[in-house]
Amino acid sequence: MKFKNWLRRGVLLSSSVCAVVLVHCGETASSIGTETHWFQECDAESDCNNLACVCGICTLLCSEDSDCSQASEIAECTAPADPGACSGGEVMHCRPASLSSERSDGFAGADDGSSGGDSPTGTSTSDGGTGNSCSASCDTPAGEVHPFESVEEVYAAMEGRWQVCPGSGTTFAAAPADMIGIEYGPTTPDEGGKMYYLVQGVDGPVRGQGFDYQLTYDVSPLGDDFQLNMHAAPNSGFGGSFRYSPCPTMFEISGGSVSPGAEAILVPFDE
Repeated sequence: MKFKNWLRRGVLLSSSVCAVVLVHCGETASSIGTETHWFQECDAESDCNNLACVCGICTLLCSEDSDCSQASEIAECTAPADPGACSGGEVMHCRPASLSSERSDGFAGADDGSSGGDSPTGTSTSDGGTGNSCSASCDTPAGEVHPFESVEEVYAAMEGRWQVCPGSGTTFAAAPADMIGIEYGPTTPDEGGKMYYLVQGVDGPVRGQGFDYQLTYDVSPLGDDFQLNMHAAPNSGFGGSFRYSPCPTMFEISGGSVSPGAEAILVPFDE
């Protein structure tokens, strides 16, 4: 399916902050408290505090979208992607809206007036700098969402230098003010890789100098989907769900529960 434009939609978990308030149908937010296991993997109900374990994921049971309204992120009431793989069959449950690759309304968009990477000189981008039909800029509508099959496939698509389009809000809240993009470096399957905040150099984007510009990243499976985790230090992190359009080449990265509602659009630098 084709996506007409970037749509402001929900977020997933941060890798380190998971205190998202959700409730079972009919319960109040206060009955859950601040400790939840929203959309974490599970083997039994006991793994999910007051949530339900559906198809190996802690979530909220529902019968319609309004049952998911207590979430601090936008969620949809849906059936499992593969009911045959679930012991409970086709159990309706709440799922982060940003994970649905079947919607036909586009990737997430930037909040008007919010901060983001300033456009460097010459922001027209292309797939690998070849000038082919998959060229993209920050104004290019997204194409078809690609459903990743493995962590290795995500790494292969993500590695490289990306411009952070203006309007990313607080997706990269701790980034230095002169950040214009991100470089996701080579990875190993078990450890992820290094990432760098990019700044405008004399001849184009370059890595910023100092610890504030150097991070690590990894991707972890989460049910039928994947989660991007970015770490400024070993015991801290942020990130969440993401979507990828191979042609035109774009990533959408959510702010997770650290920055609910924030989304960044990334397009490759023309190098």
